[in-house]
Amino acid sequence: MDSLPIRKLKVDLQPRDFDLLLGLYHSRVMWREHIAALYFHGSMDPNKNLESAKKRLQDLQKDGLVVELRARARRPYQYAVYHIGVRGFRALQEHGKLDGNLRWEKVARRAEVSEKTLKHELTVITVRSKLEPEINAQAGFVVEEFSTWPVFYEFKARYYDFKLRRHHIAPFAPDGFFQILSEQPTPRMHRFFLEVDLTKESHVILAQKADGYQNYYRSGDFAAQLKHDTGARERYKEYPFRVLMVVESAERRNNAADFMLRFTSTKESVLMTTLDELKRDPLGAIYVSPLDYYEATKGTPYEVTKEEWHPNRKYVRNVARDRFVEGVIHKNPLLVELKLAPMAASLLTP
Repeated sequence: MDSLPIRKLKVDLQPRDFDLLLGLYHSRVMWREHIAALYFHGSMDPNKNLESAKKRLQDLQKDGLVVELRARARRPYQYAVYHIGVRGFRALQEHGKLDGNLRWEKVARRAEVSEKTLKHELTVITVRSKLEPEINAQAGFVVEEFSTWPVFYEFKARYYDFKLRRHHIAPFAPDGFFQILSEQPTPRMHRFFLEVDLTKESHVILAQKADGYQNYYRSGDFAAQLKHDTGARERYKEYPFRVLMVVESAERRNNAADFMLRFTSTKESVLMTTLDELKRDPLGAIYVSPLDYYEATKGTPYEVTKEEWHPNRKYVRNVARDRFVEGVIHKNPLLVELKLAPMAASLLTP
């Protein structure tokens, strides 16, 4: 099936169409609003850009380049969800836009997801659609890459399982990976892994992920995978990154930061914000590291102290703490030069 040539298209594909198709290829699914934000910038009026996206999507759908996911089951009040079509995949192949030998069957299976997974995937793309256009609009900054398909950057890393009290080596599948090039005063590359966590699971999960990312960096495995060179492991400090965690609430952010400080070595390598904050002001002063949380609570009844992990300890909400922390904690804009830990966000481009 993958060797069949694509029949002649009625639509004349433009560079923006290929960008859109590549975006759907990497992102699994998108709303029209996502597509308009990422690929249609011809007007200062978002509604006009949305209308332009609607018309172009209709053309691409007629040719089978883009398809609507579960169109028959969609209610009138629900957004249409778009996925790359087989002819869109073929067009990318024939124009040399794809690396590797990935088969269409695997791409098509990505659309066969549960409602829970679909909701998560759309939230991940919402984060991307808020961040990427805003970053590209800043003078001297450009998003070099923003992928949300874990197959391209998944990895294995060692982390400590707090409940079982032993170390594991397990696969990690981040929700995204993006690189930002800043051009002034000297070229620097900022690399981020993205974790979107809107679940009700224990905040211990976030701490375990942070521990895994730390070990992925310190082992040199990230440097080796990034440069496709095992020798880069010895130069791992030249290839730092940060983890951007988007969570549901300030309470969850505070719990995760508190736990990371008590039981892991994570201080500045993770930046956390809430989804609502990111939607309102994606580049604003909304990002908090565990070290910021430590500084906010130092010398108060909420100060973090190292202690032994007790797996049977029950979580008790602390509304007073969260109210206090929100009033005093320092929050960082994304594109400023922060005090960088050994695991930093920027580096001189090799």
